[in-house]
Amino acid sequence: MNLKTKIRNNIWIVLINWCSAIDTLNWFSDLIEKYQARSEILDTLTADQVVALFNIIGYFMILQTLISRYALGFIFAGEIFIKKFNLESRYPRLSKFLKARAKLSKASLWLHIIVLFSITLILLGVNVSMFYYRYTFA
Repeated sequence: MNLKTKIRNNIWIVLINWCSAIDTLNWFSDLIEKYQARSEILDTLTADQVVALFNIIGYFMILQTLISRYALGFIFAGEIFIKKFNLESRYPRLSKFLKARAKLSKASLWLHIIVLFSITLILLGVNVSMFYYRYTFA
């Protein structure tokens, strides 16, 4: 046997072992069972409870965005540190990295702002539609 055939045989052995390991885990059927259990729980909720659950999830997402926004504050504090000690002129090799870091922090800031506003608008829309549904058709 040449080297190419040995490598091919070893790859097939690894793939067969991997497929048999996946079959023994039954992870896909477990995933389907968990989804069905959660969907049964959601089916028993009233419309008000679904909206409340949706709001709770949305507010946790807003909270997560704000927490990571505070982490961005450290990035901007680092920007002040860079400007105060004039690191770009002292270390010209580091200058490219610092410029890329500044672009990344600005992009991250805009991403957080967009996520925050979109989540807020979605929650506002759901609440208004629920108010309209609840008090118009009740």
